[in-house]
Amino acid sequence: MKSDFIPEKKLEEIANQTLARHEGRCGKTICAPVPIERIVEDTLNLNVLWEAIPEPDGQTILAGFDPTKRLVVINENRRKVFEETAGLYNTVLGHEGGHWNLHGEKISAEQQTLPGLERPLCCLYKSSGMKGPKETQANKFMSYLLLPSSLLLPAIKDVDLLVWKNLYQLRELFGVTISVLTIRLQNLNLLYVSPDRELHPSRAEFAGQRRLTP
Repeated sequence: MKSDFIPEKKLEEIANQTLARHEGRCGKTICAPVPIERIVEDTLNLNVLWEAIPEPDGQTILAGFDPTKRLVVINENRRKVFEETAGLYNTVLGHEGGHWNLHGEKISAEQQTLPGLERPLCCLYKSSGMKGPKETQANKFMSYLLLPSSLLLPAIKDVDLLVWKNLYQLRELFGVTISVLTIRLQNLNLLYVSPDRELHPSRAEFAGQRRLTP
């Protein structure tokens, strides 16, 4: 199924609208960390269930989505991964919530039944990465939802983003994975993480340094 193009600004707008809906529902202003579990369950009206999800050889599946039952399934077999990876649970919930907000019933036709599992699932969240426009859209929605500019920009004011310790403190504050945080900052052109994990103010500055290196 071909996915409709959604402009970057629209993704951020939908995420901000979701936050505003939740604020209106609970009657208080959201602060970091964004209460993603409450947003998913109370505002998006989705259910979250821990259940074993079978995995094909060589794949690690962390979660899946059943839109017909408005159900996010977290893989019980990978509970240890969630416990050991700070912010991963919030990231997965935000991503699957993005699928519902952005794609809704359109993704029902893509549900699949994995061997050993009766429940049909779609939009499987895999640790090896996910390809396709819908997955990219859900990821970007998740980053706008968990790291909205209204909260992120004040939080990083006067913070040296070129120090990993500071980035991990921000990760803790927002309850996201370190990769989600750094990608969001890079998309704001506030940071660039080079392939060797060195921190730079921007990709352009990193490129300039490389040109000057003998």
